Amino acid sequence: MTTPTSPIGKRSPRSAPVNIGAGSWLGAGAVVLPGARLGRNVVVAAGAVVRGEVPDHAVVAGAPAKIVRRWDAEAGWQPPLRTPAPMPVPEGVTHEQLLALGVLPPQPAPPEARDVPADARDVPADARDVPADR
Repeated sequence: MTTPTSPIGKRSPRSAPVNIGAGSWLGAGAVVLPGARLGRNVVVAAGAVVRGEVPDHAVVAGAPAKIVRRWDAEAGWQPPLRTPAPMPVPEGVTHEQLLALGVLPPQPAPPEARDVPADARDVPADARDVPADR
């Protein structure tokens, strides 16, 4: 039995089995402490420290790891992404029309680039005005 006055090293089990569910992913440098149980299809972020139990279909991150997203069959991912999902391409739009959308008209060069000779553009602006005798 452990108490609040017990040494830290004796508070958690040192050799308890770890259970990682099917389809789970562990990020680089993630640490799963003894006795942890990860559900099915769990994603553990890189560098996370997992202890305790993680439910199915969850994404955990941090040290200690906390649930940051979770899949719900009725509501989908919770919380939802901050940006809206991309819109599907409308029926009848051709490949060429999509490519034409990505072509931007030529833009004029900014005024500061027009005033500087092409061979001096790689030189920082503060270095251009330095006298040669320095």
